[in-house]
Amino acid sequence: MKSDTAMSPAHALLMVRLYWIFSAVLCFVLIGLGFAMIALFEIPVRSRVGWIGAGVGLATFVILTLAGHVTRLQIYKRHWIGQHVSPTGYLVGNLMLYSFHKTTIAVAMICMLLGGSWWPALLPGLLALILLLATYPHGGPMVDTPPNLGEIDNPFKA
Repeated sequence: MKSDTAMSPAHALLMVRLYWIFSAVLCFVLIGLGFAMIALFEIPVRSRVGWIGAGVGLATFVILTLAGHVTRLQIYKRHWIGQHVSPTGYLVGNLMLYSFHKTTIAVAMICMLLGGSWWPALLPGLLALILLLATYPHGGPMVDTPPNLGEIDNPFKA
């Protein structure tokens, strides 16, 4: 793949961090909106629908979390140059991952509203929010180089 010079690593990192902040704020707003709609509109509690919604949300969480990380890694692989990922690959890969997390939270909120209660349907959304917050963009794949494993002293070498 040819070198990607259209975007600097600093610019890509800034854009990913802004999107990460936007995603986190949007997720908190969605969860707060769900709480407000249940409280204001007095949606009747349907416990069976809530548990089914939790199952749907948990399945969505597992599938989209795995799919998001695999997609990000495949995008990284496609944009791999030398010992690092190009800025465009870093940007697109992380935007895809954060979009998968936001979709999980949106599904959890829909299940929460259908069940009329925040528990247990919101649990997968909170797990996705924790993962979103844990994947703060640090820019390492764009600039860090892995250690040269050929130079490590091997104690088992004869």
